Amino acid sequence: MAPNETEKLGVQNDYRRFNQKYEMFCRSIWDEEFAKTLPVPNYAVALTRRALQQIRSRNPGHSLRETSLCWASWTLASLENVGPGWREGNRGLFSWTPLGASTSHHSQVPLWQYAKVEPEWLDDPVVNTASIKKMARVFGASDVGITRLDRRWIYSNWWSRYTRQGGEIKFSDEMDDPDQYSEPTELLNGTRIIPSKMEYVIVLGFERGYEGMATSPDGVAGCETGLGYSKMAFTTPILAEYIRNLGFNAIPTGNDTALSVPLAVDAGLGQLGRNGLLVSPKYGSRLALSKIITDMPLALGHPTEFGVTEFCRTCKKCAENCPSGAISSDEPTWEGGTISNNPGSLKWYLDAERCMKFWTDIGEDCSNCIRVCPFNKPPGLIHDFVRAIIKRTSILNGFFTRLDDAMGYGKKKDSKDFF
Repeated sequence: MAPNETEKLGVQNDYRRFNQKYEMFCRSIWDEEFAKTLPVPNYAVALTRRALQQIRSRNPGHSLRETSLCWASWTLASLENVGPGWREGNRGLFSWTPLGASTSHHSQVPLWQYAKVEPEWLDDPVVNTASIKKMARVFGASDVGITRLDRRWIYSNWWSRYTRQGGEIKFSDEMDDPDQYSEPTELLNGTRIIPSKMEYVIVLGFERGYEGMATSPDGVAGCETGLGYSKMAFTTPILAEYIRNLGFNAIPTGNDTALSVPLAVDAGLGQLGRNGLLVSPKYGSRLALSKIITDMPLALGHPTEFGVTEFCRTCKKCAENCPSGAISSDEPTWEGGTISNNPGSLKWYLDAERCMKFWTDIGEDCSNCIRVCPFNKPPGLIHDFVRAIIKRTSILNGFFTRLDDAMGYGKKKDSKDFF
């Protein structure tokens, strides 16, 4: 692809894959200089200590009731065999190899081998895609899309927040003996190898509730975040195992292994917003995302355009309501300001350091940028009509932003009203 064609897509030719070690949650563990800026030099410990202080002080939105709700919502996502889906990858339920839970003795053998039956009807991408989309929703996903794997969105290296160790992520055709790697593999030196034939990505979206997110930043909104991760921890491994039982490879991933938002954009689930999140036509920024990389032949989706970029240029509500000042009010750029920003793509870069510091200050994650986004509102006759206009023209974007404010959308709700 010629340089000018690549840059029109928003990615420079010299773009390099991102190293997971520089992701903000990983940095809070190993980056001693950044850790010094936190109340306690460990993000998880700092967040927990501040949360306990908030409870004891009975601070509104962070009392025992709200925090209990939030912590309970993370129950499934935080279990030891599930946590790798957002802390590491290729462990527990997010293993790259079959779990074999469908057999009587958990043999780690996919069902087609256990039954000694060769798959015969799974060469039609259209049929496969219809099945996968149906099962994704049956298992709990709110939305699902398919895209061809763009290797640029795979991490160059993985890093574990459990062991503080990591390794490269490579594809089989980059190895000296590519034919040896027909299945996902992790070598003794930590290198993880994805077979080159695994060319498809299933992107799953999980809705975080509109009513709960309206209370941000407090424990009720934090509950919606935890539920998003618990839902993906339930659905993603199950769908991956369904694919394996049919005779194909599947790598289930949460925040590990690959960047979620670019893959979701490629799969047609939405567009990238100023807030750095996926903006969905139906759910706004309220989708939590997971992915499954597979070699099952699938029919590809396509990126969608419904006016988000031009609207974000005008709106700026997320930047104006960001308590930490982490969201840019300027034009998109090719480079961010910290090592947690991977240069080479044209977008609004977030200052994740400021964002994380604010989270530790309040003892809770913040979702203000989601709460105030005009696309956040649930479907309805008037909301759908406005979205349809935004999709066709940007001339009324300023008016719609002011109207959104005038009607009180995006204002923080009291968590007491939620209960």
